[in-house]
Amino acid sequence: VIEVKAAATDNAAVKKVEFKVDDVLIYSDNTYPYIFPRWNPKTIDNGTHSLNVTAYDTSGNLKKASIPITINN
Repeated sequence: VIEVKAAATDNAAVKKVEFKVDDVLIYSDNTYPYIFPRWNPKTIDNGTHSLNVTAYDTSGNLKKASIPITINN
């Protein structure tokens, strides 16, 4: 089990941050600091995947970031 953290800021306010693997939502957090506290990568098939984070602000804007991850259970 690992902890995944995301840094998100906005000139007004961040509404929520979504954590996704291969564009499948695995967790959503609406409280700073934005952390997925107990992700179990054993729920993901072995291989290369994309860990995506999307931050939404209170005005409806969004910003995405993505990193490749390799799962080897």
